[in-house]
Amino acid sequence: MLLKVLILFIFYQHVYSTNFVKKTLQGKIIYPEKFPAKLPGKSCLVLKFQDVTRQDMGAVMLARQVVVNPDKLITTGYSFSFPNREMLLQFRDVQVAAVLNVGWCSTDNEESHEWIHQGDYLTDTSFLVSHENINDAKDIIKGPDIYLVQS
Repeated sequence: MLLKVLILFIFYQHVYSTNFVKKTLQGKIIYPEKFPAKLPGKSCLVLKFQDVTRQDMGAVMLARQVVVNPDKLITTGYSFSFPNREMLLQFRDVQVAAVLNVGWCSTDNEESHEWIHQGDYLTDTSFLVSHENINDAKDIIKGPDIYLVQS
């Protein structure tokens, strides 16, 4: 009986420690060299964590963050938290993408499908998240550094 209890306890500890520990994906935001020192009011940075596994469909948004009036010196990274590693591993290809709207915010009017204007900044490269990093036992998952370019 004691052996059964011990085995169940070890199994529970293993399941709890691997499946239910929050995982956080973190990475850096790299701004262009000639990025303005101060952005106009109502600017926003929209960061998306997306499933891009199915290439015949658009990306499926898994998580989104909106930073109002971002500052190059303060907004230097991103962070997405998930309940467990398995949630991330169920998707073959996941990426981090960003758009920085200058003087306006695409999330202010969700009914409009506008997401970028000339002069805004965006990631023009697919920044995939490595499954090797997700499989790592650490609570902090190293995400890709994302580079913004002006549209």
